[in-house]
Order: sequence, then C-alpha cells, then structure tokens
Amino acid sequence: MGKTPYKILYRVVPPIHIPYTSKDLPLEAMDQYLTQRKGMFKLIRSNLLQSQNIMAQQANRKRIERMLSVGGISLCEAITLSIIISSQMSFSKIISKIL
Repeated sequence: MGKTPYKILYRVVPPIHIPYTSKDLPLEAMDQYLTQRKGMFKLIRSNLLQSQNIMAQQANRKRIERMLSVGGISLCEAITLSIIISSQMSFSKIISKIL
C-alpha cells in the first residue's frame, strides 16, 4: 500500500517533524515550551514501549511450546483429513489421500 496511517486517516501527507535542540529560539518562553514538549514525547514513547512489553508478556503467558516430531501429522494433513472425513468418503479414499 505504501501509505502511512496518518495519510490514510487524514488524506494528506504528514507534517515534517524537525527535532528541536535547546536554545534554537531567542524567546525564553518558547524555548522552555519546546523543551517540555520534547520531554513529554520521550515519556509517551517510553510508556508505549512499556505497555507493548506488558501486552506481549500477557499474550505469551498462555502460549504452550510444543515440539513436533518428524513422523507426526502436520496441520495441513489434519485439516485435509477432517475435511475428507466430514464429506463421508470411503476409508480407502482417505488412506490414498494421506499417502
């Protein structure tokens, strides 16, 4: 697709973000405001990263690690087998499909 979520939502190109470095502006109040804004964005990014880590840990907590053997039946074969059985084909046809 090649579009950012901002462009999809607002249908315009996102504004260019130029990072602010201290003392770029001669106005003290504006310098203080932009410095606080930069700190706020850092805090938001760290909070989002922490939230993502917590969500990943909660999702992984319920997962079970399983080892598959070479001779075992694969998921595709199991699905194929269940479809064949549900369509009530004869047993010989089921064996020929698996082998």
